[in-house]
Amino acid sequence: MRLLLFIISFCCAPLIVPAQIPDFYKEYVTMEIRSGSVEINGIYQLRNNEDFDQKIILSYPFPLDSLYGEVSHVYAFETVNDSTVNRLMAKSEKGAMVGINMAAGSEKTLYIGYVQKLKSNKAEYILTTTKKWNKPLESSQLELIVPVDYLVEHISYQPVDTIVSDDKIHYFIQKRNFMPEWNLIVWFRASE
Repeated sequence: MRLLLFIISFCCAPLIVPAQIPDFYKEYVTMEIRSGSVEINGIYQLRNNEDFDQKIILSYPFPLDSLYGEVSHVYAFETVNDSTVNRLMAKSEKGAMVGINMAAGSEKTLYIGYVQKLKSNKAEYILTTTKKWNKPLESSQLELIVPVDYLVEHISYQPVDTIVSDDKIHYFIQKRNFMPEWNLIVWFRASE
């Protein structure tokens, strides 16, 4: 009888396959600091290297700290046949949930962004969640934009270039084979 129960439970149990995640391989992110807020706009490229279709839910966290305020204007979309398709499933003060469908062997470009109030002279963009993908980014391009009358006191990653326009300063950070050890953190203050 025990053998029969074992065989029935083994044969009738669903096949459990570990969840596969797509290959998150490239990002281009702008972090624009304004008076009292920071705006994040990201372009993320993913590949499904599997030979089967995948339905994926991505967690996109927001920085949580007493120095940061409310998050608003959250979006997540992709373009399909020249149309914008909303991919934002849910959002909270902690982050957003983004849902995508990926055909076997396909690539996707996701556009995700938000605005966060700042309660101090510190702004942050979360990079360290890349570790959850267990693979470094092939390419990460980060652009920090601040008003020209702001003094940037610290950037957690060294810029490779800086461009000053009439009213803004653009700091460019480029990384290859990038597994971030820390987030992009910026300390700044208005010039006196």
